[in-house]
Amino acid sequence: MIGIGDAAPPFLELDVPIEFVELFRRSAIIASISAAWRRLSSVRKR
Repeated sequence: MIGIGDAAPPFLELDVPIEFVELFRRSAIIASISAAWRRLSSVRKR
């Protein structure tokens, strides 16, 4: 974990388990990928 304190939101300064942070980051990545995939599929249908 290089530089997690540099650009981290203030809630990461609390005693949050690293598994929760990894799960949150993974769910955010999955949500952005699914949104981009939905946008691509809607463009392809036209």
